[in-house]
Amino acid sequence: MSANLQSVKQSKGFAIASLVLGIASIPTFGLLVVGAITGIILGAIALNRIKQNPQVYGGRNLAIAGIITSAVSLVFIAVWSLLAAIALPALQKGLKEGRQTAAINQLRTIHKQQAQFI
Repeated sequence: MSANLQSVKQSKGFAIASLVLGIASIPTFGLLVVGAITGIILGAIALNRIKQNPQVYGGRNLAIAGIITSAVSLVFIAVWSLLAAIALPALQKGLKEGRQTAAINQLRTIHKQQAQFI
C-alpha cells in the first residue's frame, strides 16, 4: 500500500523553489536580479513539466505565484533604480554646494583672523 502512496505523490520541487526565490527577491532587490530571473525560469520549467506530465508533477499554483512574485520584485528593482537615477544627481549637487559654502566660510574665517593679526 505504501508503494501506491509513493506513486501518487507529486513532485513540486521546481514550483516551491520558484516561490521561495520570488518571495526572497522582494525584500532583497531580486537577490541582485539573479534570484528574480531564476525564480521566473524555475516557475516556467515547473509549469512546463506540469503541463506535460500532470500525474508526476504538481504545484501549478505555487509555480504561478513564484513567477508573479519574481516579476513583482523585478518591477520594484526597476522603480527603485529609476528613483535612484533621478535622486542621486540632485543629492550630489546639494553636497557639492554644501562643500563650496563650507569652503567659502572657512576662507572668510581665515581672512578675518589674518586681519585681526595684522
